Amino acid sequence: MHANCWILWRCIMEGEFLITEIEEFNPTVQDQAKWIEMLNSSRNSLLLIATCKKEIIGSVDLKGEMRKKIWHNATLGISILKKWQNLGLGKIMMQQALNWATNSLSLEQIWLHVFSTHSVAISLYKSLEFKEAGIQKDFAKMPDGSFADNIIMRKEVK
Repeated sequence: MHANCWILWRCIMEGEFLITEIEEFNPTVQDQAKWIEMLNSSRNSLLLIATCKKEIIGSVDLKGEMRKKIWHNATLGISILKKWQNLGLGKIMMQQALNWATNSLSLEQIWLHVFSTHSVAISLYKSLEFKEAGIQKDFAKMPDGSFADNIIMRKEVK
């Protein structure tokens, strides 16, 4: 399994706030390589990996849109291993990604999605000046049968 997919797999195993369940995540090595190559070769996309003693502990990606009318947008995704959460790593990684986006020639807006039940992440995103742009009510059905809204947030970088 490629590095970034491994971190996502571990985060899916550990957390309740990702939309993907572990049995739904089964990319091939070729799928993983294609995804990384797509991010690395696009002027409006980025992939950052955090490591400690050669262990991957987190990742953040900006997936830029491919169509001309929406080329100025990217969607942010972040995954941090549970034992590395609440230490400031997520904020540092997001700041680096947002600095890159601010200096890019093509990006103007960064979007993200977060479950309404993930108060720690929402606080982080608001501290980085993301604003709520919309809500999808009862978007995710949780394992206990309850529902979580999907909050769509946006930050202008230009």
